[in-house]
Amino acid sequence: NRTLPLRGGTDSLFFSKSVSRVFSVNGARIVKGNIQGTADGNFIHVVNKVIFPPTGDLLQTLAATSNLRIVMAALNRTGVANGLRAPGIFTVFAPTDSAFTVTLRSLNPAVTDETSALSFVNNTLSGSSTPNTATLSNILLYHTAAGRYYSRAVAADSLRSLPTLLAGRTLSLTAPVRDILNVTGAGNGGQAASLRTADVPATNGVIHAVNCVLLPQ
Repeated sequence: NRTLPLRGGTDSLFFSKSVSRVFSVNGARIVKGNIQGTADGNFIHVVNKVIFPPTGDLLQTLAATSNLRIVMAALNRTGVANGLRAPGIFTVFAPTDSAFTVTLRSLNPAVTDETSALSFVNNTLSGSSTPNTATLSNILLYHTAAGRYYSRAVAADSLRSLPTLLAGRTLSLTAPVRDILNVTGAGNGGQAASLRTADVPATNGVIHAVNCVLLPQ
């Protein structure tokens, strides 16, 4: 992997090369590279999607995404957010609000919809609640990996597992179709989560919105 600062130094492009020599930049596949430009030393690389610059760090980007309110509230409530403020690069698999609601409802019958799920996290979650802060903290750590993992680069590399910030626990990765990545938790009974929105850039990492809460065993 290589980071290339852009003019002015406020943003960067992140280049990845898979073991199968698939090149990508900020998650976009380079479909044709090294086209000689009109000026000496200039080259053009054709990519398969528009690349947008990060709008903030991981926490700022999560907070600005409308369907990731519950995971953002949980990160703050459990204190896991503090780890994402520390120096380092991280990849976050962020369950959507609907996905988080389904899991909380299965653990606490008082949670009936997204509004009550958000209220539970903000107002009820504690060391003795069901689920409690320790359980939810472990789940959130299980959704986070050190490093910047873009979905297309991971799929091209056929990476099968990814260590998480929950000590000793890994996520299983599969790519059933080219450039499509699924992720499965050890406690999800083999049910894979798909990436609803992949490769959302942040200044200190990348976010993938997933349609299922990933559970450690």
